[in-house]
Amino acid sequence: MAMVVATLLALLLGELVRRLLFSHADADDDFPMAHSSTSVIDQAATAVPEGVETAQTEGAGTAQGTKRSKGIAKEELIARLDRVPVFTLVDGGGVPVPMIPPGDMVARGHFYVSFDDAEAAFEAAYEAHVLGDGDGELALVTVGLGQALGAAAGGARLVPRAPDLTIARTLPCKETVDWDNGGMLPLFACHGLLQERNGRHVKPLFLEHADAEAALRDARAAAGGAMGAELELVTVTLQRMARLMMEGLVDADKMCFVPSSKALRSLKELQRQARAEAGKAKERADEPPPLE
Repeated sequence: MAMVVATLLALLLGELVRRLLFSHADADDDFPMAHSSTSVIDQAATAVPEGVETAQTEGAGTAQGTKRSKGIAKEELIARLDRVPVFTLVDGGGVPVPMIPPGDMVARGHFYVSFDDAEAAFEAAYEAHVLGDGDGELALVTVGLGQALGAAAGGARLVPRAPDLTIARTLPCKETVDWDNGGMLPLFACHGLLQERNGRHVKPLFLEHADAEAALRDARAAAGGAMGAELELVTVTLQRMARLMMEGLVDADKMCFVPSSKALRSLKELQRQARAEAGKAKERADEPPPLE
């Protein structure tokens, strides 16, 4: 953990790496790489407001928002997704480090929903990349999910949490998904569940099953009776939801991507450690020189 924190100190204090330099000539044009100087931590804070969120069933309120005659623009969709932090490993040039996971034959960049998974990948790659044949530089950085989805269109791999992938296999899903083939990122939702965000009711799309389950428990308790018992979770891939939003088959204004609460806690803790380390460095710099 200490080695990972050391690589993140400068990044979390305003030097967050956002220069992902991909050169996939055959990348899917639906998801170009997005470029932004805004910190993912700041964007995530706007995506998940502080305080208790109000969960209710659709029967108790009407989802608000502008009804679209056409789908959301891909640039706007990427901007919304970039409020959701994910993690990747980059080399000294800011390029995702290609790795070959078990069962795969292709070296590719990886984008992790879980900080713990990214940290484990960092520890495994450090010896080979820094001490072995790599360029000598390796960093674990935070990027937006929109950038990650753009990279995945060009061959990179989105990596969900293993427990979430296991649960996604058991939940109702309107598409046929080869979860074992890798690359598909599950989102968790409930058809009857709405949450109040920024003064309007939207349907949350959770990256983490535990967050969705917690919201569902609250909604069942609030609804009570038969209505509460009818609420159940379903899953949909991020790739399909993005396509539906761009085609106008789903109103993006009535949906909200919800970052993993575990990922946000990891970011806040790393930020706290980075600030503490920066404070210690300043104190050392302010110390008078030793007497000769």
